[in-house]
Amino acid sequence: MPDIFHDFVIKAPAQKVFQAVSTPQGLDAWWTKRSSGEPKRGAEYELWFGPGFDWRAVVSRFVPAAEFELEMTKADEDWLGTRVAVDLEQKEGLTQVRFRHSGWPPRAFPHFLLLLGDVSPRFSSATSSMERRRRMNSGWMCERQAILSVSQSARFARHPPAAPVPDELRFLRG
Repeated sequence: MPDIFHDFVIKAPAQKVFQAVSTPQGLDAWWTKRSSGEPKRGAEYELWFGPGFDWRAVVSRFVPAAEFELEMTKADEDWLGTRVAVDLEQKEGLTQVRFRHSGWPPRAFPHFLLLLGDVSPRFSSATSSMERRRRMNSGWMCERQAILSVSQSARFARHPPAAPVPDELRFLRG
């Protein structure tokens, strides 16, 4: 199963981006509804996405302001054992972000079909592509955009600038 990779630049110091991807406060602003944990190697994170999605992960890599990786230890079957990682490199006031979600089992292919908008067992053949995308609104594609919103001038490939920093992420403004 292919891994998910996103490389992009954020106009913010690496330390602030690191807070957004490694602390409960940062994760709750763009990914989880509620989380807890301490950003240090071996620490357990509680990741709550809603009813029926009370997951756990262990910090498997931790280098302050540079590397953070979670290994999923309690999650849906497709996510179990996968690794969600961010590598950061600061250059001239910009932070290069290298995101990856790796270790997908072969059985995870339906998850990717949903992200790509193909028909899967969860949807009838009459379900529109727009409806499938709306239902998958909490997938990585939307989370990528949320990460980008930590900076007013963040950019991803050929996409327009992200929205202004929301109040929940004001701790990133410094």
